[in-house]
Amino acid sequence: MNLPVTLTVLLLLTTLSPGAADASGGDRFAHLHQLLEEDRIADVHAVIVEHQGQRVFERYYTAYDENWGSALGEISHSPERKHDLRSVSKSVSALLLGMALGDDWRADLQRPIADYFPEHAEPLGRGYEAVTLEDVLTMQAGIEWNEMTEPYGDGEGNYNPENDENRLYDTDDPLALILARDVVTEPGTAWYYNGGLTQLIGFVTQAEAGEPFLRFAEERLFEPLGIEDYDWRRSDAWTEGVPPATASGLRLTTPDLATIGRLILDRGVWQGEQLVDPAWVDAMTARHVESIPWFNGDGRTSGYGYQWYRGTIDGVDVSFAVGNGDQRILVFPERDLVITIHAGRYNDFSQPTGLLVSRAVFAALDGHATN
Repeated sequence: MNLPVTLTVLLLLTTLSPGAADASGGDRFAHLHQLLEEDRIADVHAVIVEHQGQRVFERYYTAYDENWGSALGEISHSPERKHDLRSVSKSVSALLLGMALGDDWRADLQRPIADYFPEHAEPLGRGYEAVTLEDVLTMQAGIEWNEMTEPYGDGEGNYNPENDENRLYDTDDPLALILARDVVTEPGTAWYYNGGLTQLIGFVTQAEAGEPFLRFAEERLFEPLGIEDYDWRRSDAWTEGVPPATASGLRLTTPDLATIGRLILDRGVWQGEQLVDPAWVDAMTARHVESIPWFNGDGRTSGYGYQWYRGTIDGVDVSFAVGNGDQRILVFPERDLVITIHAGRYNDFSQPTGLLVSRAVFAALDGHATN
């Protein structure tokens, strides 16, 4: 759930206070400390910076948080505390899909998405036979969906039942709901943000893996990365056998999320083991949609890959994952740099947190940061 509006820098005053800190970064990162601790980058809960294989900055703060939309109040964040990823879950789900597809993934991308569900008895929406798995991954399926036009809620915690992603969590059969939608735009021609498509990715991953989605995720990704403590939320309305909420439900600690960023930077290698085809990582983070409406301007460009964004920040190439509340993984290959952010700006898309933190990190690493 990530529907940004025009991004402007807001200098907000909040009750953000520093918590536990490891790898403080010393004087190099004094400016970033100031930006975070004085709330000029508001509502950030945790930041980890890894440069050239070393963790050079790690800070945690005390501030308001939520668990998949349920208020938790003021929380002292720490390396051990799990945090919502929201739509960064989409990017992790795409990584798992590549693992499940195996060596034949290039051919699989061109298969009609309905072919993955031969036992689906409900009628398909009009035009669905033309939608491929690649169209689903790039959010160019063209199906009728209102997630970019109908708000999730009113900003005060009140739920909007007319939003299609909310409808997805209300139904007992999300696969039927998604596959029943008519295709209203030619597949492969127009980008439209759609969490239902990511739920389809969860179903495809489960079908290709031949085992429950979470068991596959644990065996192939979490255990090899040493991730032992995670939650992957699902709707209480869903029937048994439905994968978890692949669009928004994953919760990880900040250090564990940072390992996924490092895995992307190293093209699927973790501690000498190739966990996923490097060509899949390249394709997943490539710019298949040249430009999208978000994260452009003020020194940024952005396009879209397979559930990952691809663009530039101040001319530096970046692959990035985005979640509601300003959750971020930012991978800068040419600088051997990964920035991981957890934050609490849920349903408020007015501050470009990733841009501000990235600029402060660039300045620190380049030796010309100022207070």
